[in-house]
Amino acid sequence: MPMNMDLLFDFRNDHRTCRKVSKEVKSFEEAYGEELPTYKIVCPTCNGTGKHVNPAIDCNGLSHADFDCDPDFHESYMRGDYDVSCYECGGNNVVDSVDREKAKRDCPELLAEFDDWMQSAAESDAIEAAERRMGA
Repeated sequence: MPMNMDLLFDFRNDHRTCRKVSKEVKSFEEAYGEELPTYKIVCPTCNGTGKHVNPAIDCNGLSHADFDCDPDFHESYMRGDYDVSCYECGGNNVVDSVDREKAKRDCPELLAEFDDWMQSAAESDAIEAAERRMGA
């Protein structure tokens, strides 16, 4: 059975599965061997709950018909049976965010490198999304 590319496209663009800035900070620091100044923020993916619904369940959206056809599914969904540990914070409720003001003062060159790193990642994501739209 051929894979529905629309479903794949939606899944990869779901906010829970997209590239995460907090993980990019760690990757950048590992690659450069230097640490950026950071502070903790409430995880933007799970809003601090430490969990979210598995995107494989609802990344394409759910309608009333999905719940009306299967009342047990609705009950399970609302109870949290399909929840997974947050893909960004891993259940910790908080993630690191770059303290841009401190970085501008203390390590402006490193901050510029990080901004270039993030720009490159965004361009790579855009190219990949365009390739998927073209059927690649």
